[in-house]
Amino acid sequence: MTLRGIGACAMCGWLLAGAAGCVSLADYEKTKQRADTAEKIVADLRRKLDQLEADYERLKAQLRTRRDVAELEDEIARLKNMVRELTENPPVDLTRLDLRGLGPVAVNPDTGGLMLEDDVVFDSGRATLKETFKPVLRRVAQEIKAKFPGHYIFVDGHTDRQKIDKSARENPDNWYLGMRRAHAIMAFLRDDPECKFDQEKFVITSPGYTQPVKGEEKKIESRANRRVELRVVKDFQRAERAARAGG
Repeated sequence: MTLRGIGACAMCGWLLAGAAGCVSLADYEKTKQRADTAEKIVADLRRKLDQLEADYERLKAQLRTRRDVAELEDEIARLKNMVRELTENPPVDLTRLDLRGLGPVAVNPDTGGLMLEDDVVFDSGRATLKETFKPVLRRVAQEIKAKFPGHYIFVDGHTDRQKIDKSARENPDNWYLGMRRAHAIMAFLRDDPECKFDQEKFVITSPGYTQPVKGEEKKIESRANRRVELRVVKDFQRAERAARAGG
């Protein structure tokens, strides 16, 4: 029951009690005084409630503003890191690769990395390469070796913001899943007889969900953000420096 209802019921009760029988003028005055007092209390409580509701709405607006500011600061930090990385460790132009017929493979225009879509490469929450993707990865490896012999390869495991659920025992968090997937790609390129890359030519990283694809920044669940990227660089010292800086 609302405060207004409580006050109304109280007043009605007192008035009915007075009407139930003959009362003296003194009793009537006391009853009326109690009713007036109750009405003032209810009115005061209504004013306090209105003020609290106004304060609540103001605080909600402030919280939304703070959240927006925090998201903006995160985005600024992400872009600064990307600028630093691309300045210190410019990747080669992977658009030179012949990717015709390799549907799930495309170059990320923001990072220069070769994006491998996770649901084509892995089962959900898993880090084991699908057999159907291995021929595609062999083709990518052959292209990199032919166009950029002796170069170094960053393998970056990216995820979306969706919380790990079904595979939580294997993957405590998204960074762990991203690293396992990056390692799986590296291990295949190193061990497969048709690839045979030198392990010393790899740097594996896991940005987790901190480097979303442009346009997908605020999405919790995003197929585009769940990916592994291959970035190819020529200079080992630059690659090593970028790895120490966090990839």
